[in-house]
Amino acid sequence: MNAPTARFIAQLLAVLLGGIAAATAANPTWLGRPMVRLLAEGDPIPGVPGATFRNFKYFTLRDGTLNVVGGPDGATHGLFRWKNGTLEKVLYRGTPVPGGTIDTVQFVTEETEGALNFAALVNGGGPFSEPAFFELRGTTITRLFDANTPVDGITLGALAYPVRAGHQVVGNSAFTEGGVLKNGILKWDGAHLTKVIASGDDLPGALGAFTGQPGYFQIDFDGVDVAFVATDHPQGRGTNGVYRTFNGGPLQKLVDGTDLLRGRTYHSRFSDFPSVAIDGTNSVVMRTGAFVTRAGNNRYHASLTMSWAGFSGGVWDPPLGLLGLGDPILFEGFDGTLDGQPVTTPEWVDGHGDDVAYLIRINAATPYYAIYGVLGGGATPPPAPVLTVPSLAGGTVSFRFPTTAGTNYRVEFQGTLGGAWTLRETLAGTGSDLTFSEPVASGGFFRVVVRN
Repeated sequence: MNAPTARFIAQLLAVLLGGIAAATAANPTWLGRPMVRLLAEGDPIPGVPGATFRNFKYFTLRDGTLNVVGGPDGATHGLFRWKNGTLEKVLYRGTPVPGGTIDTVQFVTEETEGALNFAALVNGGGPFSEPAFFELRGTTITRLFDANTPVDGITLGALAYPVRAGHQVVGNSAFTEGGVLKNGILKWDGAHLTKVIASGDDLPGALGAFTGQPGYFQIDFDGVDVAFVATDHPQGRGTNGVYRTFNGGPLQKLVDGTDLLRGRTYHSRFSDFPSVAIDGTNSVVMRTGAFVTRAGNNRYHASLTMSWAGFSGGVWDPPLGLLGLGDPILFEGFDGTLDGQPVTTPEWVDGHGDDVAYLIRINAATPYYAIYGVLGGGATPPPAPVLTVPSLAGGTVSFRFPTTAGTNYRVEFQGTLGGAWTLRETLAGTGSDLTFSEPVASGGFFRVVVRN
């Protein structure tokens, strides 16, 4: 068939089918790449004959791999992996795991350093399924902790809304310690479980003792620092605030509902804080707005009404739009279409680098939810810095290294090779050489780690 004939047939089909070409106009693009449908309600569940997806609970996206918690109803969720256009079943009801079989999967992390973590309810043969937290490395599943086994004096079932960075995971959970039931944010470093904050701990700033968190998207973790939204209300309602550590130090308040904005408190002027994201020493706090944006270099968020506050260099930008880190908005308003169908505000968003995926309601004749994504950014990672030969003068060691603008560099030290690296300082790249200096009391080793 020659080209003119092919074009004529295509035009004729478009007319006969009532303008399908116009109805399926190209989807919006993000960084030059189109938004594409990855998975939707009604799609067949791989490995479960006759079953289709009717519910998506949670997902993460990193390096083109989408880990999805979903299933045929609100009570049965498995873990599925989407990559290179193929969806596979990883875990489902009945899958053997240490201590029993999977009843339902609750949460999953990104895969880093060759492993991911997931929380699940496990049927161990008793009358009730019990929560547990696992690591999946290849095909090997390791049970890390559960509701019956104390770790470092803490007994918890699983980490909700977990964020994994490197080999460490931070999440929130109810737990018992010394026979007392508490709620808190905890960190697992692969060997030990420690508390970031727990019931009864004072929140920095004007609020009282920590009781919990008000909603989704309330934790971020970059491998060193933790940020979260929390409240001192017994039921997690009322005035809340946003808190974080800097360079692994103590918790500090970024902003809470008692702070004033143009003569009124944040709490009276807006709704609660639903989100926080960190990127080195920068922070972005989400208030309200119908848009999806990248906060920092590795976290994406959606909001129902638009207002952000940005923290950078010790200075707050008031919530008058997208400020602070200044990363681009994916799209806003949600008054357009995807694959020819009108859509509404995304309800869950995750991504890393230039890849992002989001769960969005498709307003077809029979509405349904679908996961759309923009994948394959292929961003070139910043080069590893080459350190100059250090100099030692007057008891101070100094060295330089080249940097890339928009990239963070962690200077770390250890006194003896084979020991633990400790953070000395996090420096923001400028595109030029940076110099690090500090007094030294004895010999040791420095390294510079690139953090996107």
